[in-house]
Amino acid sequence: MQPANDNMSAYTETKTDCADAQQTASTPDPTVEEIVELATDALHAKQYEWSVKWAWVKAEARLVRKSILVTALATLAAFALACCCWLLVNISIAAALHHFAVPLVAIALGLLFINGALCWLAWRTASKALTLVSLSRIVEVFTGSKQEAVSDD
Repeated sequence: MQPANDNMSAYTETKTDCADAQQTASTPDPTVEEIVELATDALHAKQYEWSVKWAWVKAEARLVRKSILVTALATLAAFALACCCWLLVNISIAAALHHFAVPLVAIALGLLFINGALCWLAWRTASKALTLVSLSRIVEVFTGSKQEAVSDD
């Protein structure tokens, strides 16, 4: 003989299962119109989701374009200022050397040598910076996957 508690729990589970079965049986099957309406609503929701994502992508693209334009204009302005300052420095050096009666050929060759050496130094610095500032290098720095120093050329 089983205890009374076990019989009651079995009776309660059976009663609950029967109630669920009756409730499921009383719920009518969805009609084709309801299914079509639900599918249409889901399609419209998905279209709205994609339109919102597309608007976000367009806004980001506009922001990137504006950032590139601002960066390019700032770079051009800095380059123009540097060129003007460099010309003023060259003119000042040439005037000072001319004041000390240095021949014009020596002034021209001296300035050519100084400008060439500084251009070579700037080129070397920029090429090293380019190896340091690349997308793969940035990813490596943030992920910590490759820890190697840049060699001096």
